[in-house]
Amino acid sequence: MSNATDGMMATKRPDEPERVDTSPKRLWPIGLAVAVLCLVGLWIALDSKDPEMPSVSESIAQAVQRTPAAPVIPVVEEDIVEEAPAPVADPITPENAEDRLQSLLAGHPGLERPAVSLFSDGNLFARLIAVIDALSQGEVPYKLLPLPAPMATFPVDQAGATTQVSSAGFARYNALVMWVTSWDPQYIARLFHAFRPALEQGYAVLGYAPEQLDDAVLGALNNITEAGDAAPGALLVKKESVWRYADAELERRSALEKQMMRMGPENSDRLRTYADDLKRALLQ
Repeated sequence: MSNATDGMMATKRPDEPERVDTSPKRLWPIGLAVAVLCLVGLWIALDSKDPEMPSVSESIAQAVQRTPAAPVIPVVEEDIVEEAPAPVADPITPENAEDRLQSLLAGHPGLERPAVSLFSDGNLFARLIAVIDALSQGEVPYKLLPLPAPMATFPVDQAGATTQVSSAGFARYNALVMWVTSWDPQYIARLFHAFRPALEQGYAVLGYAPEQLDDAVLGALNNITEAGDAAPGALLVKKESVWRYADAELERRSALEKQMMRMGPENSDRLRTYADDLKRALLQ
């Protein structure tokens, strides 16, 4: 401090208030400082961001960012066609079973094979029931099955007075066996269960109890699976222009077994396997 200042402080009385210079020249630096402080405080207040209390503008911006854009749906001008409800199928009865079965089997590719006439003739449903009954008894219902007979005659091998079955005749039945085994066993089983009530009523017309139908079907399939083949080189004898087995045991076999023997071991094996598959499908 200067000596002049020291002199003033020394001569000031203790109870005398300190004098402040209020002249414009002394006050303008103070006012400037206060204004600067106010501006700095306002800037700090506006710049501060409380994460728990975002500003209104921030909330709108964040909401816009979180909201996914609406998908653009193309406008297609087309006529709206209302689909009609699927009609409810009428129950299968003996009266409509023929038509229903014909329509279900119409699209099977096997109809273009040897047994096309089997489904083209009338009385299909009644004939089917009679076929099941015949097969269950070991018979072959030739008259009920309008199947084409093999074109070639029954071939035999002759050596002197001995006549034997010729294996050349087995191939005559290849097409028929292929047609029979072309039907999916699961599909046949579904058809059987769908038509069971009508089949049972039709089976009762033959004089049986309706519930015996299952035994007849399984019996027919068992007759096929249990059929044996003829021994290789089985001898034949001719009786009234018809060849018969010289072995009495073979000749006593059912007509179904002897028919399968004429088909040869390969074809009969395929039929036995198919009958076994069909039986399992029916019992599921």
